[in-house]
Amino acid sequence: MQYVVNMNLVLPFSIDNSAISNQIKRVFESRQRLVKVGCYGIIRAQYFPEVAVGVTYKEYLRAARKHLSTCIVIREALTTLDPSAVENHSKIKQLTLNLYYLSGYVIECAVKYAIYVEIKYDKNQHINQLDTTDISYRKHIQRHRFDRYVDHLNSRHGGIILIDNKQGISREVKKLYHNWDAPVRYCYDEIPNQFKHSDEFEHVLTFSQYAEQIFTHIQSNIR
Repeated sequence: MQYVVNMNLVLPFSIDNSAISNQIKRVFESRQRLVKVGCYGIIRAQYFPEVAVGVTYKEYLRAARKHLSTCIVIREALTTLDPSAVENHSKIKQLTLNLYYLSGYVIECAVKYAIYVEIKYDKNQHINQLDTTDISYRKHIQRHRFDRYVDHLNSRHGGIILIDNKQGISREVKKLYHNWDAPVRYCYDEIPNQFKHSDEFEHVLTFSQYAEQIFTHIQSNIR
């Protein structure tokens, strides 16, 4: 059995069963839910901190900041690797896929924070209590795909690059944005069409830079 541990606020890595001590495995199995991932044919351990802890919406911005810090480190690491060297190909692909995955989370967390601010949600109330005729935690916020909730930001605070303003953005980067979803973390050998370009550094780098712009804009202008 292979455990893919999603630490959510930490850079995710796939870890073979042999690499995890029995003690650590017991901790993960007691605190997380093991879920079958159909098309990926593996078992993943998924922890839901939003449900387990009394999370307020400010945590979304903090999470976005953490993910962005990791993305910047990955981007810097990628610039030091020579793509013409065969021995670097695997590492470059791994880092590029992780950069895409985490950059998407920067956008997700920043946008969700912004939505809660724009609807004037109680700063001290648990995020999963959001339930109105217009938007709810379970139907919208809890989902990963941007199209499940981003319109609730655009209707209140439009014009943000990539999210609403796509002028001058390449077709490849727009595809990376529209198709981003959490299961990309399981991709490596064969990249499904949904995640096409997710292992191409040039396009993923641009996507990540837009994610940073989105975070910066929201942090500075939506409070």
